[in-house]
Amino acid sequence: MFQKTFLRVSSLLKLFCCEILAFKSKFNYASFANIALVIDAGLGDVILASRLIASIKKSYPDSTLACFVKPSAVPLLVSNPFVDQIVAIGHPSASNWFDSLLAYSTIISIRLPHSSIIPLLIRYDGPVVLNPIYERLRLFSRLLSFLSHSYKRFYYSRVHVANLHIDDLSLIPPSFSASQHFYLDANPCTRLPVVTPFLLLNSGGSDPIRQLTASTIELIATLSHLPVILVGDSELCIDATVNICDLRHKTTLSELYGIVQGASCVVSPDSMLVHMTCTTATPLVALMGNAMPETYGPLRSQRTVVLNLNPNCSPCSRTECCVYEGFSCVQYLSAHSIMSAVENLIA
Repeated sequence: MFQKTFLRVSSLLKLFCCEILAFKSKFNYASFANIALVIDAGLGDVILASRLIASIKKSYPDSTLACFVKPSAVPLLVSNPFVDQIVAIGHPSASNWFDSLLAYSTIISIRLPHSSIIPLLIRYDGPVVLNPIYERLRLFSRLLSFLSHSYKRFYYSRVHVANLHIDDLSLIPPSFSASQHFYLDANPCTRLPVVTPFLLLNSGGSDPIRQLTASTIELIATLSHLPVILVGDSELCIDATVNICDLRHKTTLSELYGIVQGASCVVSPDSMLVHMTCTTATPLVALMGNAMPETYGPLRSQRTVVLNLNPNCSPCSRTECCVYEGFSCVQYLSAHSIMSAVENLIA
């Protein structure tokens, strides 16, 4: 009880500080000549942001654009011609990256910044564009979204984060496909057996709420007429007798991109691999869980199937479900329904 009360109070304090930032930014119109784009989020958010990066450069071709990302996301932007500088970020007290952030005339953040950063941003003179969903809501709607989960579901079902900043900043949207604004060299994976075609299966990310169970993975491999290549960050123990090539924790991002391009189909819970697959022509079965597909799902509709239980408690940002013990939004999707979607895509 005490922990829930503390989290609610800290969230209200964060909301108050964000209101101060939003109010200041409305009366400060700096030029878009020196832009810092903060993507303090997962790898999938970095891939989604590549559309925004292209739009900024298309709208302001003479601007300088620096991307502040986590160290693990740096390889996703190294080859992007629209990015002038990449800064690996950490906690403000652990490095000087935050001081370099304040040197830019405009700060755009993909997600709401960390609670420790927001009070520091109040002393910043230029405009700060916060999380696009937060910016789109007016004060009353922000409070209503904070207090009412049903209203939050209603609003989130009407927006996709990849397009919000482009619309709100009146940027020119990129006129090319997703594959033309994502730049990552695909390298061959030496650990990949020479088997084509094959099914690429993602066990899930590091959050348990977005992971498949070992039994589901094994049943998918049994039902599939294609060899199964398994990737992901889970630590599940897979039955050694099941015909699966396990490449978890064994590939670089460039090697993984090459595997995605060579796959007959990709099956993945909501993660970076979903958005990476959308930049290729590979068929995709996306297993959406605690994030709503309308907000964070695949951007493309061609050769894509989205499976979603659509639980009433979504969207949430938890790593483990606190509503139903042992529940995972993607684990209740059956292997048979997943393989039925795969067969329909590659038929």
